[in-house]
Amino acid sequence: MPFKRSVVIPAFILLLVLFVSSSVFGAERERIRVLLIGHVVRSYNPVTTFLDPDPSVTYNIVPTSESNAIPLSDEEAKRYIKQYFPRDYEGLARYDFIMFSIPYIVPLTAKQISWLIGSVRNGDCSALTDQGGLRMDIEYAKFWVACGMSDLFANDAEKVLQSGKVIYSNGRYHLQVVRDSPHQVLGPLIPLGIEKIPALGLFYSYPKEGASVLAEADGSFPQFPGAPRRSPWLMYYKYGEGSTWTLCDNFVNPFWCGMYYGEVKGDLQTDVLMNIIWHSAGWSLPEDAFLVHKMRVEFKRYIDKRSMQVSLLEFVDRLGARVAPVESVLARADAAKAEAEDLYLRQDYQASSAQLSEAFELLERAGELALAEKKRTLMWIYVTEWLVVSATLMVCGVIAYTLMVRRRFYHEVSTTRIG
Repeated sequence: MPFKRSVVIPAFILLLVLFVSSSVFGAERERIRVLLIGHVVRSYNPVTTFLDPDPSVTYNIVPTSESNAIPLSDEEAKRYIKQYFPRDYEGLARYDFIMFSIPYIVPLTAKQISWLIGSVRNGDCSALTDQGGLRMDIEYAKFWVACGMSDLFANDAEKVLQSGKVIYSNGRYHLQVVRDSPHQVLGPLIPLGIEKIPALGLFYSYPKEGASVLAEADGSFPQFPGAPRRSPWLMYYKYGEGSTWTLCDNFVNPFWCGMYYGEVKGDLQTDVLMNIIWHSAGWSLPEDAFLVHKMRVEFKRYIDKRSMQVSLLEFVDRLGARVAPVESVLARADAAKAEAEDLYLRQDYQASSAQLSEAFELLERAGELALAEKKRTLMWIYVTEWLVVSATLMVCGVIAYTLMVRRRFYHEVSTTRIG
């Protein structure tokens, strides 16, 4: 039975290879799917830049606000929602994590809001909101409560609204991590200096019964008499079969970015957000927080550096230079980076770091080739321009000499007299 043997033996070998490779290297984990809703456009809110450096997540955005968190017009918001919001509950349940950033959900239909609530209650998704789920608009805060979204999160929005306004402080503070809090995701970041990073801006919140306060802002409400010295910064809450996180800060404040208020002092933004997402997805937090932090910093540096190289390549291409060799090296760099991401997902961080170093070397090589092509092309442009200018000058000089000095085309004429 030669035919059977030729089919069965390779199949057996293939299965053996797959088994050995998965045992040795570890099976690659599926990426965590994240849905972002609200003020999530990158040019106005950097939340996606905190997700980009970590290969373990992939995300889609549903914008409902634009510059300065101003709600989009009904027509624009509904167009984005129609394009990017899942068409049914099953589509929403395929996401692992939902983020509401500077949340604005008025354009969503009642059915879509019920899907969002149900996806957490049924344990299909976890969720996070910043600003305690509120906005400075008191009418929107009332809508957040009335539609049932506040039920999902740890902040008791009804108590907040009893004061007649959404309380916000622009005071400066430092974080204090609550060491013994359950579901603590910030503890591994204490040695990395999370409590030393200066922050500014906080929404006042009331923790519900059963909520876990994971970190507090120390001295954030000095202008409010009677306010406690410490206020919740991050809270965890169990809702039905699912769980939620309430960030009382927001992603445009100085702990996270310097978009509006100046320079940021720390670089743990991705680590904070990813520890929350990993815990929600059932992933173990990294044993070596510093090594994983370093990897995320390197992935971010690759993204930034590649963006600069692509800009240089586009400039060189517009000059008419040969870009095929540069594109080839850039493709190899991206392939090396993709391999580093796969190793990262297998939690082989040492090998991932080595592979990423190779990607950086190729990226440097691509930049050197692009600069060489730029210099070569600009040299020929300058030579051509110099020849054109020189030739024009020579022609003009010959004409001027012929007409004005030698006067070869001039001759005397007789004088005409009248009478």
